[in-house]
Amino acid sequence: MFDAPMIGTSTDVEAKRISIIVGGPQEKFDIVKNVLSNTASRVIYAGKNGAGLYVKLAANMMFASFINGLAESVSFAEKAGLTKEQITQLFLEISSTRSPASNLKLPKMLNSDFETQFALKHMRKDTEIMVREGQNLKVPLPLTSLISNLLRISEGLGLGEYDVSSLIEFYRKTRI
Repeated sequence: MFDAPMIGTSTDVEAKRISIIVGGPQEKFDIVKNVLSNTASRVIYAGKNGAGLYVKLAANMMFASFINGLAESVSFAEKAGLTKEQITQLFLEISSTRSPASNLKLPKMLNSDFETQFALKHMRKDTEIMVREGQNLKVPLPLTSLISNLLRISEGLGLGEYDVSSLIEFYRKTRI
């Protein structure tokens, strides 16, 4: 048996730029790799069955933290009066956190373009799995747990079907 989660957005799928992380018997990996290579730019062996899932969860854990941090930072910058141009320059040119994720998600946040590439509800589901697996592994995941709750609240605000970048709306709509 194999597990083979993919890493990438819906646009990556269309462009055949996804990575597929495979867990399962190594002696049969080449067979699986040949099949999956038709749909992915990279097929990577992660280890025994289940290892692919853990790689995907670890990657999405970082992405969830990053998206939350970006949404919180952009909301703060907007409220402080920074222009879209200043925020764009900060996060795409100046900040040490610039990344492919910020290139992809910052414009969506600034323009309130939440056309779905990765639905917020799916990130919430993933964070719930992360928290559960963290408990099974006896690894504390306090930030992931908090982000999971923020995503759940955002779903309650009607954002579940939208792109995960719509998390910024939680920060825009919530004031203390």
